[in-house]
Amino acid sequence: MTNYRVVTRYYGPTSFKGSYITVRLRGGRVARIPYDHAADNAHQSAVREAFGRWGMVVQGIDFVDSARGGRGNVYTVTVEG
Repeated sequence: MTNYRVVTRYYGPTSFKGSYITVRLRGGRVARIPYDHAADNAHQSAVREAFGRWGMVVQGIDFVDSARGGRGNVYTVTVEG
């Protein structure tokens, strides 16, 4: 199993597009995921979707801390492989 540290950030809606969350991995990978209003935890849901897009299977997500500015979170993500 491999662990990754990711940072999420929430962006509110504008006149042109709806709210979304960015998921950033060290090394430059970034995914922009539409905000899931139905999810219990939209940030963790966005992390799972981002890793799925990157071809990784998430085994676990652990909250580490709030990101600077209070608009996101830092997580440790455990994936297969």
